[in-house]
Amino acid sequence: MLEPASVLLAGVVVDPRGAPVASASLYLGFSPAQGGWSTQVSIDTDERGAFEIRRGYAGRELLAMVARRSCNGPYVPVRAGALDLRLVLADE
Repeated sequence: MLEPASVLLAGVVVDPRGAPVASASLYLGFSPAQGGWSTQVSIDTDERGAFEIRRGYAGRELLAMVARRSCNGPYVPVRAGALDLRLVLADE
């Protein structure tokens, strides 16, 4: 029997006023050994602005970005294993 994947990151996306943002897109990337950044995961937040990523990139430097429509926001560093992230979506 396969073991369930461990949670890599979990949290909530909020607007600048602190309100949860439903259906925000979250992009997660890491720096591969050869350099540069590579987007590996993209998911949308639920109706409460919450997200959970269950993929294993432990030990790598991770970057996350949130956006409403397209991949257009700044990436911010995040720590693998963080289960209480609060990512703020900038006003467009």
